[in-house]
Amino acid sequence: MESLETQQSVINLGKRLINNFKDDEVDEITAWMCNYIAEKILLAEQTDNEDTKQECFDTILKLWERHSSFPDGKRPFENLEPVLETLNSLNPSNQNNRYLSNPFAQLSSGKDGNDLNSWLKMTKVLDKNARILIYFCINQAIKETIDEDTKNWLTEISQLLEDPVIKFKFLYPDEDESITNQDKIESLRGKLATMKEFKSLSESIMGAIEDEISDLGKNQSVTNL
Repeated sequence: MESLETQQSVINLGKRLINNFKDDEVDEITAWMCNYIAEKILLAEQTDNEDTKQECFDTILKLWERHSSFPDGKRPFENLEPVLETLNSLNPSNQNNRYLSNPFAQLSSGKDGNDLNSWLKMTKVLDKNARILIYFCINQAIKETIDEDTKNWLTEISQLLEDPVIKFKFLYPDEDESITNQDKIESLRGKLATMKEFKSLSESIMGAIEDEISDLGKNQSVTNL
């Protein structure tokens, strides 16, 4: 049996789910489901029978497992769904490259392959740095748009479930009160270092492009003679 704190958290989640569906537009099945859970909660709060309590908790958690299939306007994190999908692919801790499945698969071992290898290795660095920078931009955007309702849902479930959306608190450390200011400073310094590395690589690529433009211009001049 769960701890008293966890039990109360599950009960609170159940009550919030019921309130989420309380309006005049729910269908009969949804209305029945809400009444069923409300009865289970009432019994759990009024009894010392462990089996009755466990049945209530299991019912609430089973309903929560289906939260992503709730109707439009009723899904707890509906406004964040596109962002969460994007974050899943952009997460810098994900070792898989966003654009390159295996950037070193074709590295050359020949003596003429140094330049080739250098460019291929650069693609991996750019891939990772681009994900970090895009990720940071999305993070900043979320800070401006996340609403209190979403924060309340996160609070309700943060102690309960191994749910992908829980990672939201870790993806956005500014929303996690356990992260100290020093941790935030170090994280921002890391991002700044990434931007400097990205800038350096960008300058190298810009130089290569300028050289190619110059060479093409010279060839064009020779052709026009």
